[in-house]
Amino acid sequence: MRINAHTHIFNLASVFSSETLEILLRRVTEVDVPEVFKNDLQSLLEEALAKAGGYAEVESLVDAFVKKAALAERLKALDSGNSVALEFLGADEIAKAGALAVVEKLKKALSRDDAGRHNTIGDLLDFVLIGLKPGISAVTAHIMEQLNEDDLIVALMMDITSGGSNDAELFERQIQDTSDQVLRYPGRVLPFIAVNPLRDGHRHIMERALLSRGFVGVKLYPSLGYDVDSPEMHAVYDFCHPREIPILMHCTPGGFYAKASFQGNSEPRLWEPILKKYKGLKVCFGHFGGGENLCGAKIPTDSWTSQILSLMRDPDNTGVYADISFHTEPMEGGNGQAHYIGHLKELLHDPVLGSRILFGTDFWLVRTALSEASHWEYFEKALDDEGLFRQLTTNNPRGFLGFGDAPGTGGENMHHYVQFIKDHRGTMNPVSAANWIKDELQAQGADVNWTTTTPNARWNANNEAHVRLFWYLRDNQMGKKDRSSADFYTDAYFSVTRLQYWNKGFESSAIFYRKCEALAKGMDRYFRESKATYEKNANRAMALQKLVAALADEGSVFVDLASLCDELYNFSTEGA
Repeated sequence: MRINAHTHIFNLASVFSSETLEILLRRVTEVDVPEVFKNDLQSLLEEALAKAGGYAEVESLVDAFVKKAALAERLKALDSGNSVALEFLGADEIAKAGALAVVEKLKKALSRDDAGRHNTIGDLLDFVLIGLKPGISAVTAHIMEQLNEDDLIVALMMDITSGGSNDAELFERQIQDTSDQVLRYPGRVLPFIAVNPLRDGHRHIMERALLSRGFVGVKLYPSLGYDVDSPEMHAVYDFCHPREIPILMHCTPGGFYAKASFQGNSEPRLWEPILKKYKGLKVCFGHFGGGENLCGAKIPTDSWTSQILSLMRDPDNTGVYADISFHTEPMEGGNGQAHYIGHLKELLHDPVLGSRILFGTDFWLVRTALSEASHWEYFEKALDDEGLFRQLTTNNPRGFLGFGDAPGTGGENMHHYVQFIKDHRGTMNPVSAANWIKDELQAQGADVNWTTTTPNARWNANNEAHVRLFWYLRDNQMGKKDRSSADFYTDAYFSVTRLQYWNKGFESSAIFYRKCEALAKGMDRYFRESKATYEKNANRAMALQKLVAALADEGSVFVDLASLCDELYNFSTEGA
């Protein structure tokens, strides 16, 4: 079991609205984005989040941006060492190619030295492709593809609100979609609920998420406009402290911020009076104050990193942790890398501090610099010590999160997490479950078949909509090998990306969406020929639109499509 203690699985549209777009644009353009692309990137994000024409239009915008970035003559002037060959694809091929294909061609066109760098144009384009995925399921599927099957992620939500209730529906959708991933990857996705005291009812939302929606911790981002030492936040600590619920706070002067004057709200020293009142409160300072502070011969005494270390060394602050997410500075090599790895090893060997340094990447926000898989590989190789790497990625995160040494011995937060999965085991994906959650449920005597889905409201052989969906996709879209072993209950979580039509990103969005539309029309025709009618509030145009959107979402699996068909069509047999 390896744990990434700092990731994000939201897509941009699930967090940012037109009111908060400025915060996003400021963050993105302050990252090391080539100056010549900043205006194009801002325009893309503004248009994509508006989603005037639905997700198909977003895909078209992304295609256009990627191709322009890859082919523009000005790419040659990004820096004197850039040796990108702009003739890597002909004009005809570019017109037909998808965004992923263009990015891959661009990467291959880089010289060996260019390809070894971080913060390349290829990294930027990958960042855009992930951020503008259609939903949280798609982003989660993307990170899971890069990890081992028993790796875990801490999924940190964000709440960027200016107050009021205008964005209440958007935030609730983010919570629900995040909670859904707990059941799609049982034991592998450990979400932290975002708390922002500017939001109406924030404490009630937090408590419900932690007690009954599968969340295990709290995420804070004070630079969005609030003080950590306030009556509203003390109410949060009052709830978390006795239950040993972990808190993770953004802790660098950069990142997202509502105003420049709010950047100091994340300074570690502000926690001194809080930790005196709530002795042992579990709080992790995300990003460790900034990776640059570990790249010198000595850690600057006036740095946020030094403030965190001072808090850690206080014997009363046994719950203070830090993670090394978005620490890309040492990857430039040279003395900076040597100093950084030296400091990290020294900290991990320290008898007081060693158990409180956590591995994290800041997926997918770090994608402007490097991929998730590359991040893991870098630190494993740089530490060059299997024991220290295990301490950083397994032992320390387990302690912070509240894992027990044996089933049933974890913290209260983990108890609620296990109970949530147990209560919803009929609708979870058992095939993707982590071994530790299997052990927990087995110890409780829960009856679970870990190889196949059990009948439930979302996937049931007695529901004609579900069965006919399965039959149609099995007979018309599964590959020969998958079709030969197809089974209704085993294939409940069969991904649309494994079907024959799927070539998203490697062909133009226009071609891909025409294929999705043709498949949707075929499904619709088959359902109606099977005597299905449209539900009262549905019609053919609506059905096709929703089916196309689901078929184009790489996060979609058969049970998602089945729920959608239930919503759109009325079959003679729909009983569970």
